[in-house]
Amino acid sequence: MFRVSCDAPFAVTIITDKGREALVSGDKARFTKSDVLLTADGKPPSYEGRVTVPPGRAWFIIENQSDSTARMSLECYEGD
Repeated sequence: MFRVSCDAPFAVTIITDKGREALVSGDKARFTKSDVLLTADGKPPSYEGRVTVPPGRAWFIIENQSDSTARMSLECYEGD
């Protein structure tokens, strides 16, 4: 489980490590739909979600969708 808090509209995407490596290297052909574990739009004050992450690393990408600076926080915790 996780919670993203933000004072502006935002988006949350969680991708696998393989997907991140493909994006960072610029080899978009290696990036597949299975690399995206979650994608969601959030509105202030927060978005809570649950995701099952396969073994290995996973990466949170949090996008500020406003035209101004925003304060954000990410909390991750074990869920039932």
